[in-house]
Amino acid sequence: MMEFTLSKFNMLIFVTAIVAIVLFFMTTVNDNLKNRQSFELVYRVDKEVKSGIDSRSYCSIKYIELPTRITTNESTSSTFNLNYVLNVSSYSMSSIPDANYDNKLIFSIMDRKQSKIYAASDVDFNGSLHLYNWEYNNGEYNFDEIIDSEGPISTSYDPLRERSIDNSLVFIKKIKQGVPHYYLLPCATKYGIRQCQAFACSVLKESESVDCISIVPDLNCS
Repeated sequence: MMEFTLSKFNMLIFVTAIVAIVLFFMTTVNDNLKNRQSFELVYRVDKEVKSGIDSRSYCSIKYIELPTRITTNESTSSTFNLNYVLNVSSYSMSSIPDANYDNKLIFSIMDRKQSKIYAASDVDFNGSLHLYNWEYNNGEYNFDEIIDSEGPISTSYDPLRERSIDNSLVFIKKIKQGVPHYYLLPCATKYGIRQCQAFACSVLKESESVDCISIVPDLNCS
């Protein structure tokens, strides 16, 4: 009887150990997949913005699509998927001797509590960056520029936020009085209309001597 009990107990220990090893392996693999998928996303955003900054055109516009969630498998289960936010921060490089650029723009993929960073990438640039948050009031999306004269400007875009339009961003480059200005704000399409349309058109219409409106016909600014 004692030997039978010990045998069962040893089997229970063995099974528990196997389950623990499998769970550890699955968690490790899933974390690696989250990191890899997060890096691929942040690299794509970084690449799109950098190409807009480096563009030689007087004015340009880029649309950047963001997934609602970062998926780590092809199944319909969301157990191992990552609900994330895209953090965007801009820092002045003026305090760094011999810096080649005036500012640094950093993109980070974080969990929704913003307690863990899964991936990050940065872009150096000269000029002025304008970041915007949005609010939904009376059936309309309104945009407010983030201003912090004492430090970096920063915001986070959350595709799972209620009424969110953060699953698509618009990046606009425009030259004003010889200085590059860059605008980044949410611009998802709802009911066939880009929700930043009126605001983006107002930005583009302020251009100097160049018809920026003609390069973005899908906004229907006319």
